[in-house]
Amino acid sequence: MALGQFVRLSADADLDIGIPPAATDSCNSYPVGPYGVLDLIRGPAERLDAGSLLIEGPGVNLTLNPIYTANGPFYVAPLPGPLEQGTYDAEGIGGPDVGPFGPSTVNVPALVSVSNSLPAGTQISRSQSLTISWTGGAASDLVILHGARSRFRRRFPARS
Repeated sequence: MALGQFVRLSADADLDIGIPPAATDSCNSYPVGPYGVLDLIRGPAERLDAGSLLIEGPGVNLTLNPIYTANGPFYVAPLPGPLEQGTYDAEGIGGPDVGPFGPSTVNVPALVSVSNSLPAGTQISRSQSLTISWTGGAASDLVILHGARSRFRRRFPARS
């Protein structure tokens, strides 16, 4: 799933993933997993309309149009499958809140692949150790573990 949103953060808002926000009047992208988008931003934020987004790369040719909700616009579209390693271009035609941009090029390395899995609903006891292993990813990638009930977050380099 391709997910996106453009936001204007208030002075007291921040990103809840341990990565600093983009500088004023600039744009940044943050890779997050399928459940990370909903709670990515902590504090007041205003969603912005950037018009249609065009994304092209190996096996991907998408146009994402804004979906308007009571909380503001966001972008979502199904991907044909997992992203392949390669070069992707993103371009925005511009909208009422964000002007045209791009194309911006992103080189996607081999994806992180978790070697062990936990089926949905698995309960983890704090009294027992838990080992999670993965392969792939770039040296600068982060693996973020996020727990819902105990509200924990841990960040690890994809390669150490």
